Amino acid sequence: MEVRREKIERVRRVLDRGVFALLLALTALVAVPYGSVDPWWEGAFAAATFALGALWMVEGALGGRWLVAEHRVLAPLAALSAFAAAQAVPWGRSEVAGVEVWRTLSADPFETARAAAKLSAVTLACALYLRYASSERRLRALAYALVFVGVASALFGIVRQTTEGEAVRFISTRLAANVGGYGQFFSRNHFAFHAEMALGAAAGLLLGARRERAPVYLALALPPWVALVLSNSRAGILGMFALVVTAAWLHFARARRRREEPREAGGSLARAWRRATETTALRVALVGALLLLALLGAAWVGGERLATRLEELPGDLSAERSKARWGDRRGEIWGATLRLVGEHPLAGVGFGAYRAAVTRHHDASGEMSLEQAHNDYLELAASGGLFGVALAAWFAVLFLRRARERLRGRGGRRRALCAGALAGLAAVALHSLFDFGLHVTTNAFFCAALAALACAHVPAEERVRVRRRRRAEAATVA
Repeated sequence: MEVRREKIERVRRVLDRGVFALLLALTALVAVPYGSVDPWWEGAFAAATFALGALWMVEGALGGRWLVAEHRVLAPLAALSAFAAAQAVPWGRSEVAGVEVWRTLSADPFETARAAAKLSAVTLACALYLRYASSERRLRALAYALVFVGVASALFGIVRQTTEGEAVRFISTRLAANVGGYGQFFSRNHFAFHAEMALGAAAGLLLGARRERAPVYLALALPPWVALVLSNSRAGILGMFALVVTAAWLHFARARRRREEPREAGGSLARAWRRATETTALRVALVGALLLLALLGAAWVGGERLATRLEELPGDLSAERSKARWGDRRGEIWGATLRLVGEHPLAGVGFGAYRAAVTRHHDASGEMSLEQAHNDYLELAASGGLFGVALAAWFAVLFLRRARERLRGRGGRRRALCAGALAGLAAVALHSLFDFGLHVTTNAFFCAALAALACAHVPAEERVRVRRRRRAEAATVA
């Protein structure tokens, strides 16, 4: 009997490690083909995620445990996925132009069903991360994966920009022909979301790094930062500033929690710095200095092209119709979206059905097809109505509560990873006021990974093992 139990436990451990390794591999692969916007790759991503979910079921059956406490955070997202699926379910028949059709809550049931499947896959991916990123080592491995994918995407984008598309024409004529994109993305704004989240993971590693390793993490953060500025995404640069402010404030706020922990060894200068960062006034001054440094750096790297893009901002936000009547200004799009929200305030028009439903409210020439609201919050209200907004708000409350617990924990590196993830998510939250980057599979997958970095739990026994290993390494070096 004991031998059988040992074999079962051995198989369970293999599955445990295998699922986490496959998650990291999927994190890297999901960013490869055009930022994952093609239906074939979205389907492959969903299928791979559900296959990992099946392995999770097997591993849980062998170990007798499937869920962790942090999975409660995902209950609103699971409910939102079920609500999206319900929007596509026919509930009656009606006659339109002499043709009998099924009646649904969604204006486009097929697209709503696709959106429900995609949201379910992203929610499952986050659940897998919360289940299998169960140690500090695995959390750091996840952060490294996000950073390295972001660095690779940034370097590819810089090469593509400097060669003006000619050098990468052999890779994909679609990329070479698309002047509005950056890196492997068809939109500079979608790339900016990707870079912001990679920078958030890099910030988490940097905040928890030892002094001798800090330059390495700064070097890793440099390519995504440079590429983000060179992409000329205005909302992306605004999100980068939000990332800097959030990461710096959370880092300096750790001084308040250090008073509750044993003091680290250090000289008089280190002790003076710790005492100084405990004051709110100096923390505000330091955050302001870092923000000014980021602003000057962005202006220096972006140069005239960035200045030109910023000059176009007032016209883009204007609600006045242009002479061409394309209806492509954000002010016009937001106005049409608000009218759509007013028409369907409770259950919305269906997730993924925005394109079909907004046409009657979009007063334009018709030369441009309006597919997204360029504001994820307005589109959520239009797609899911009051029910969708309530479920999303419920998720935000549960998530922030869990993240707050992690920030108040005693593991220094664990707190740093949480702070970096929250900084990246703050950038995404601000950027989502102007764009729709989370509709892209790669960015949704990265966002799920950052959410896991922020609220995943490291058991107390794991922290004890980490401390013992660090003491042994310090003794060996000494």
